[in-house]
Amino acid sequence: MPDQVKPGADFRIKHEAIDTFANAEGKVVGMGAMVMPFPLGPGVRLDGLALGDIVEVTFSVWWTPSIKWHVTSMKKLPAETELVFRAAQPPQPEPNKPPADGPEPVTPPK
Repeated sequence: MPDQVKPGADFRIKHEAIDTFANAEGKVVGMGAMVMPFPLGPGVRLDGLALGDIVEVTFSVWWTPSIKWHVTSMKKLPAETELVFRAAQPPQPEPNKPPADGPEPVTPPK
């Protein structure tokens, strides 16, 4: 939680892996579990939250002109909600099937 004595202090979240996170080029690369700052977007408040509460957040990312992100919505989850902190597991393309933005597969001659 931000330090009430230090305006502008970071709101930090230890988040689970985001398997479908896409980079600036739109490629799904995933993002492993980590602790990172999450600025609060317009209208998002921390009222009723305490250090250690489990929350679900939605956030937006802007890649240009420089990378920025902020929380667009947040809701408190039940204290017994189980979280799993692991490495990202981005979806893998099917064998012999190119990525959506890649070239068509080449069929070997028979």
